Amino acid sequence: MGIQLVDSYSMGHFMIGLLSFPLLSKFKLPIYTNFLLSNGLHLYIEFIENNTTLDGKILETNKNHIGDIICFLIGWGIGYFYNISIPDYLFLFVFFFVVFVTYKEITQEL
Repeated sequence: MGIQLVDSYSMGHFMIGLLSFPLLSKFKLPIYTNFLLSNGLHLYIEFIENNTTLDGKILETNKNHIGDIICFLIGWGIGYFYNISIPDYLFLFVFFFVVFVTYKEITQEL
């Protein structure tokens, strides 16, 4: 939600990308499925977001969408590279946190 390539929301995209890898890994999905599900869903969300308000004010530019996608992808890549895992006792918290943040972004942007 911004004009620049990287903005204050970029860290959030990075963190959710970082959490998405170990979260989907708990379901024992193959790496390519994990990648396609998490990054594909994020890409879809970025594509359906409104870029302007009804009165024409710019909310988000294509440059910012690209930055958000890159930050998410870097987060996912770091999660994969370092094989980050989520302890069982934190799984439900992380799961609902990621679902909540994703839901909030979808409803805020549409």
